[in-house]
Amino acid sequence: MVWQKISIAILLFYVAVLLQTSFFSYFALFGANPDLVFIIFFLLAFFEKKSAYFSSFILGLSAGFFLDIFSAANLGPSIVLLGIFGLLIKKTQNLLQNSSDNYPFLYFAPLFAIFLAAYKFLLAFATKMPSDMVFSIIYDIILAAVLFYFYKKYFNPEDNRQLSLFNK
Repeated sequence: MVWQKISIAILLFYVAVLLQTSFFSYFALFGANPDLVFIIFFLLAFFEKKSAYFSSFILGLSAGFFLDIFSAANLGPSIVLLGIFGLLIKKTQNLLQNSSDNYPFLYFAPLFAIFLAAYKFLLAFATKMPSDMVFSIIYDIILAAVLFYFYKKYFNPEDNRQLSLFNK
């Protein structure tokens, strides 16, 4: 079952990187393009079980692989960073307090912003390529928020206590 999810995620990363490099490049705001692969990686790793370190690590490696293959930088920085981030996401979730809603947006948004900023900063440092970090992070947070609620509504229906606010 785990390998089926990872195989589907790898296919999803491939489609996302194709969309990111071709279609979404026309939707740049202030020079920032949405980082669709990172957003999907973070969503998938965030919604994995809290004990699923291995699958989050593999998701990070595969997302980083596609980002590195389709970038002008050397092969390796995104693979290493996202592999480590996959483990750190699970570790951070285990440290957070449990509640009736295991995946609240209150945890997701700050974690996403921190991990995205760290990724952009470390990638710019590793590749020596400047990054338009501020607008990119704002753009990605907005897109990630929309995809968070979409994922929670359609792919995680047993844990959607927050969405009941919108149904009233």
